Amino acid sequence: QCPQKKEQELLYFIKTMGIEEISEMRLREMIKRKLIKEIPDLYTLEADDFLTLEKVKDKLAHKFYQQIQKSKKVELVKLIEAMGIEGLGETKVQKIIDHGYDTIEKIFSLTCEDLEKIDGFAHKSAMAITEGLKTKSGLLYQLIKVGIIINNNAGLKESEKLKGLKICITGALSRPRDQIIAEIKKHSGIVQESVNKETSYLVTNEVNSTSSKYVKAQKLGVRIISEKKLEELLYH
Repeated sequence: QCPQKKEQELLYFIKTMGIEEISEMRLREMIKRKLIKEIPDLYTLEADDFLTLEKVKDKLAHKFYQQIQKSKKVELVKLIEAMGIEGLGETKVQKIIDHGYDTIEKIFSLTCEDLEKIDGFAHKSAMAITEGLKTKSGLLYQLIKVGIIINNNAGLKESEKLKGLKICITGALSRPRDQIIAEIKKHSGIVQESVNKETSYLVTNEVNSTSSKYVKAQKLGVRIISEKKLEELLYH
């Protein structure tokens, strides 16, 4: 692998994991001084190692060290995103997790067929992602070995009222769409970007809409409910 590509992978990981203090220039210096070669090397560094860098005194060295240590505890979605797999950004990772692939083991055992069943994953992208996961599996387990701890998000769910239900949203709503999506997820529901035969509900405040989602829901016999009806499902 060429040095430039390796550097970009390292930089992407550092930024995604929230280690903001280490800039691109600083990373290059760290590579040049052989402090870091591979991503897991970050987590083997001690505060004193940073004192070998230009214009770094005790205070800044400890700041670098503490920020790296803080990043050891990370959400699953952020860690998978940080792997730098082409086509697998935060939104796609979250979608996979929302479909029940909510552990490292489940994500890294995904098949192309599993991904194609999830809304938004075409055959070509599913193949690329599963190949990317295979390529990065070694890196992931090296990171766990050097102390990465994945936060358990299970406690964020308030209930399982919508467990197993796939919900799509269309049209104007009384509240920001992000809020409604967050509520659906908190109650174990799965949010879809488009309507298909597996959709449980289409949520809309519009009656006899001409939107493509509404028309498709009618054609497939998907139940169409209002925002108020969704709230009743959640809180009554």
